[in-house]
Amino acid sequence: MIQVEDARAFGCVPTDENDRVIEFLEKMEHPVTNWINAGCYVFNRGVIDAIPLGIVTSVERETFPGLIQAERRVFGYKENAYWLDIGTPSALFKASRDRIKGDFVASPTARIDATATLTGGTSIGEKATIQAGAILDNCIVSEGAVVAEGAQLSRCFLAPGAIVDSDLTLRDHYVSGDKSASITFL
Repeated sequence: MIQVEDARAFGCVPTDENDRVIEFLEKMEHPVTNWINAGCYVFNRGVIDAIPLGIVTSVERETFPGLIQAERRVFGYKENAYWLDIGTPSALFKASRDRIKGDFVASPTARIDATATLTGGTSIGEKATIQAGAILDNCIVSEGAVVAEGAQLSRCFLAPGAIVDSDLTLRDHYVSGDKSASITFL
């Protein structure tokens, strides 16, 4: 569980003095606690075996409430480490920037021309190619993507195998293997 300043956008998880979970509550205007479910779980084998196979199941809405109703022991672990909800494009790019120390990080298998400029926490995936004169600021470049010569990208996400043509300028775009779409930053 993670403590947030404003829990209204999340489901909250009230616990007792021993961190035993009392209930899982969905988003509400006036949360009873600012501790939220951060989505990382440890189950014993019996709980895993009780989750139905072949059926989409929400552990937050079905499994946990069922365990609590059956008076099974469900505990929360209160974590104070860095955490960020990456539910918006803007937050995803912030998380990428936050985890990178310096201007960029690149896989050892990436091919980056010496004249390319990478800044703002850009992340380059395995076997990606960044050609001569390309400029990337705060971008996430997935495995096997190619940024051609002279392209200028800012806050762009390139899916695996995506190709950005020479001298193209993009800002706030998602580029898949077959098309490009602008991203709405919230």
